Amino acid sequence: MMSFPRNCWPSVRNGVAGAAAGLILSLWAHAAHASLIALEVGGSTDTLVSVNTSTGAITTIGSGLPDGISNDSYALNSANARYYYQAGGDLDVVNTTSGALLGSFTLSTPLHGMAYDSLSATLLGLTVGGSTDALVSINPATGGLTTIGPGNLPVGLSNAASALNPATGQFFYQAGGELNVVSVTTGALLGSYSLSTTLDSLTYNPATGALLALTFGGSADQLVSVNPSNGVITPIGPDTLPDVLSDNAYALDAAGGQFFYQSFNQLIVVNATAGTELASPPLSSSLYGLAVPGATPTPEPSGVAVLLVGLGTLGLFQCGSRSRRRS
Repeated sequence: MMSFPRNCWPSVRNGVAGAAAGLILSLWAHAAHASLIALEVGGSTDTLVSVNTSTGAITTIGSGLPDGISNDSYALNSANARYYYQAGGDLDVVNTTSGALLGSFTLSTPLHGMAYDSLSATLLGLTVGGSTDALVSINPATGGLTTIGPGNLPVGLSNAASALNPATGQFFYQAGGELNVVSVTTGALLGSYSLSTTLDSLTYNPATGALLALTFGGSADQLVSVNPSNGVITPIGPDTLPDVLSDNAYALDAAGGQFFYQSFNQLIVVNATAGTELASPPLSSSLYGLAVPGATPTPEPSGVAVLLVGLGTLGLFQCGSRSRRRS
């Protein structure tokens, strides 16, 4: 994304300048996530694809990958162009630029609820199959597992309802009608809160600090906000969204304010603030493991440069001696 010299800043002398700058930044944010990454499923092998969020068009990135995502275990490391997923008992690592399989590592135990922790540069997940669950870190280069903490967490993750807040170091998951909050540092259970309804497709929204999810169990779905400190559920929009098809096909574009999920042969695009359906482009095949390639830089459109020149001519964009600390 374009960066301004340290002594240049948009002037906000009047509302016109602020509105114009806001429009440009809004265009950048939405352009940055015009596509999603996913696995195309249905054959003996899977294919890594790009999905156009406006049209639903699917473009192959790489084919011949191991078949199947197990237990909602997938994650994306955009900065390093890596897509991870569990197929059978293996951790598969795919290059998101070429679609090539970079490695397939045997896991010592099945996992569910996988997430990539950018602060530790490791994957996180929950163990499957015992009387209790354990939070583990997964070495993305070897598939080696390390248990975090005592390993006595409530058992069972349901409906793809897990999420990570890397800033606070908290891992969330739904089990037995409760929202469980776990420290990614100690593996300790920080809280367990009763949920008023069953959730699906849980994700963390850095724009609000809350969790986002879809309600589960009716003929229609609803986007809701979930308070991570007490499990209180607040409806965001009407209970009229198309029914979710797959627990493994959802993603949030926090910067663009859009939530995506698959409903039968459609990609449902939802306004993450209003909870209303924005679009439902058709899909030509079934997808799993939707993810937003958030760290991929997007060149500024040439029209933006023209607009900036125009703003400078009007005196709405200034360069001077004043500097501003970057956030």
